[in-house]
Amino acid sequence: SRNYLGRLPFYKIADVITCLSPCNEVWWRAAGFNHIFYLPNLLTLNLKSEHFANLGSHEIVFSGRLCTIKGIDYVVQMIPDAVLNALGRFESEQLKEETQRMVKQYGLEKHIRFHGHVLDIMPFYLRSSIHVMCSQVEGAPMVLFEAKACRMPSVIFSMPYVDGTTPEEGCLSVPQGDVQGMAQTIAEL
Repeated sequence: SRNYLGRLPFYKIADVITCLSPCNEVWWRAAGFNHIFYLPNLLTLNLKSEHFANLGSHEIVFSGRLCTIKGIDYVVQMIPDAVLNALGRFESEQLKEETQRMVKQYGLEKHIRFHGHVLDIMPFYLRSSIHVMCSQVEGAPMVLFEAKACRMPSVIFSMPYVDGTTPEEGCLSVPQGDVQGMAQTIAEL
C-alpha cells in the first residue's frame, strides 16, 4: 500500500526490524535493510497430546478478526452443508450488518454462528473437522498454527510465501478469491 511504502525511509533509522516469517526477512534484506531479526510466532495453546480435532464432524472453524482482508465475505459465500463457527470481532458495525444480510440472503442462518471474541478457542477447534482461512494477505498466521496443533486440515486461499501452507503440512490451497474451489475442496474433505 502507499502508506507502507511511504514509511520505508523511517525503517532505515530503526535499531532493528522484527519480522514474523523467513519470507519477510528475505524481502527486507532484498530491500536493503540489514538490521532484520526473524522472530517466529510462538504457539500459546495449552494443548494435551490426546486432544485432536474431531475430523468426522460437520463443523468448520474460522478464527480471526472479522474483516474484509481476512475474507469473512468469502466464507459466507462458500459454506457447504456444515456449520461454520466464526470466532472474532467484526471490524465495524457496518461490516457486521452487511455480513448478517449476506447470511440471511443465502439462507445460512442455521449454518453460520458468530461467536464474537472468544478467550478459549480450543473447544471450537477440537469439535471442528476443517479450518478455513480466506485471507488476502498474511504474515505468520497464528490461526493456521493453532489448527495444525489440533491436527486439523486447513483450506486456504493461496499464499505461497506463508510458511506451513503445503499439502504435506496439512494445508490445501485454492487460488485467491476462488470461492467455488474452496467450497469444493471443503466438501471433498
